[in-house]
Amino acid sequence: MIKAFVTLFLTIFSLTSYGAELFEIPLSKQLSESNAIIMGVYQDSYVKKLNNGKIVTNVTFKLEKSVGLGNRKQLSKNSFNFVYNGGQWQGINYPNENMPRFVKGRRYIVLLVKGEQEFYPFYDRLGVYTVIGREGEEEVVSQAFPANDTFGANSLSTFSLWVSTVFGESLEGLGSDKDIYKNKKSGRRIASINEEKSKNTAYKIPVYWLVIIFGLLGAAHLRKTKA
Repeated sequence: MIKAFVTLFLTIFSLTSYGAELFEIPLSKQLSESNAIIMGVYQDSYVKKLNNGKIVTNVTFKLEKSVGLGNRKQLSKNSFNFVYNGGQWQGINYPNENMPRFVKGRRYIVLLVKGEQEFYPFYDRLGVYTVIGREGEEEVVSQAFPANDTFGANSLSTFSLWVSTVFGESLEGLGSDKDIYKNKKSGRRIASINEEKSKNTAYKIPVYWLVIIFGLLGAAHLRKTKA
C-alpha cells in the first residue's frame, strides 16, 4: 500500500515538475547568461533518462554555425545534441508546458546553458528562435514571445550583432579560422543597436580624414609637377 502511494506521489510530482512560468527576459540578459549559441537544422529527437533520474528529450541538430562551444573543427557538424526537460518515458508522460517545438528540416538558433550533464535551451523555448526566409533575408523569430518589441523578430544580421556584442565574436561556420575558445565576461551589458551604429560611424571618421589628406597631398603634388 505504502509502495503504491509513493509510486503515485512520484508520478504526480513528475507530471507537475516542469511548469515554470516564462517571462520576457531582455535579449541582453538571455545572451549574457547563455554559455553557447548554435544555429542549425533540426534532425530528430528521442526521450531518455539521465543518470540523475531526470526525464529529458534529446534533440539532434545539424550544425551550421556556433559560438561559445570551443574548437569548431572538433565539433560534429551532422550530430550536435542538447536536451530539454520532459517527454514520454516508459508509458508515463512528463509534461513541460514550456518545452520548445521543433519541425524537422527547419532552421533554428538556440541559446544554450550547460547543466550537470548536458546542454539545455535557455529557459526552454525562451532560448529558441526560428530562422525564416531566404538566405540574405532571414528573420529570427522568438518561439516564446514573437510579439516582443525588442527580441520578438529581428533580421539575422541584427541578431548576430547582439551575439557578437556579448560573446566578443559572431556566429561562425564550423572549420572557420576563429577556433579559439573565448569566455565572455560574466554580467557584461550588451550595447544597444544605436550604440553599435555610433561606434561604426566613429570608426569611419579617421578614414574620411585620410581621404581628404591624401586628396590634398595629391593636389599639391599635381601643382608642383605643373610648376
